[in-house]
Amino acid sequence: MTLIKVPRPPKSAYDPNRPVSALLKAQIDYLHHAARRLPLRYRSEIYVNAIKTEGEAARYIREVTQAIQDAIIYARTSGYISKRYVDLGDQVTAGQLLAENVRQCRELLKGQRAYVWNDMFDPNHNAVRNYALVNGDLAGSWEGLPSSVGIVNWNPGNRGRSLRFFADRGHRQVIAGYYDGPSGDVVPWLEAAAGVPRVDAVMYTTWQGRYDDLEAFAETCRGRTVGKSK
Repeated sequence: MTLIKVPRPPKSAYDPNRPVSALLKAQIDYLHHAARRLPLRYRSEIYVNAIKTEGEAARYIREVTQAIQDAIIYARTSGYISKRYVDLGDQVTAGQLLAENVRQCRELLKGQRAYVWNDMFDPNHNAVRNYALVNGDLAGSWEGLPSSVGIVNWNPGNRGRSLRFFADRGHRQVIAGYYDGPSGDVVPWLEAAAGVPRVDAVMYTTWQGRYDDLEAFAETCRGRTVGKSK
């Protein structure tokens, strides 16, 4: 390997009292953009627009560089890694990623009532291996849902299993029982929900913007008991 000697910069290369150049200003802006992605406790208190000299720039660059080193783990994306659940080499599933994502979403809605569609958190529906374009297994995605999150259930292929699965995990549920078919299709839903706790209501759900069956749908549901309260 050839050793390349790098000459020392001349003393004139740095003057702490000299005004910052356009190139140095661009470097400061770049570092400031990166520093904004660090947690608050690592950010410099220097106001970048007040940096006028090379000496002030050197101090800022030194602080930000040290902060990045002190942070140890920082994202190479638009966000910051706040927690680490796995180590290098560990296998992470699609289900684990979705579970963590929904945990964070729920944290943003803390104190508010929230509902999600069942399918991506339902082992009897789409929370399975290699669903659609998912590379991996969505099993376990439901672990990110606290029981305080309600479920809007639209799984006609496994109504009973799906309703029971979420009921056993303590979730309240709303049945999405129309989807532009005959209004009578809601009857098997009501039968499957009989005796299932915390199934609170039935929702008229249309993908095609059809509301001509709304009255017939309501008449079919009227007077029927949905699940059982608990």
